[in-house]
Amino acid sequence: MLRFVFDHTSLMIAFIDILGESCLTRRQTPTRCNFHTLHGFSSCTIMTAPTTATPAAAASPAAITVESLKAAITAKLQATHVTVEDKSGGCGAAFEVVIVSSLFAGKPLLQRHRLVNDLLKAEIGQMHAFSQKTYTPEQWEKLQASA
Repeated sequence: MLRFVFDHTSLMIAFIDILGESCLTRRQTPTRCNFHTLHGFSSCTIMTAPTTATPAAAASPAAITVESLKAAITAKLQATHVTVEDKSGGCGAAFEVVIVSSLFAGKPLLQRHRLVNDLLKAEIGQMHAFSQKTYTPEQWEKLQASA
């Protein structure tokens, strides 16, 4: 669900997601958010007005970085290997991750993904998109050997 906020003083519109975070809170230049540009959203022109236009945006936490997401995954999932790729062009809106952890042993794919989603709920809540590939250490070794 999406909403628009109208700034009466500068007569500009900011594209804001359901979490109340505008692209301005992700510290982008006042042109277009990289994530929305990459994914074809034409209505994501960022306003240059102060971010006080939405109280939720001002109170939102800092954007997720590759390093912070990798640290959270490693700590929370006892991961032996983590690869994090920012697919948003740098604004921390979309990530692809590969996670290797012994916590996945004996769990089908759906249970693995639910485990990751549950343990990373706070981090995932700040993103537009999150894609994960989960492996046990044994599966990862076989995959690396065949590559």
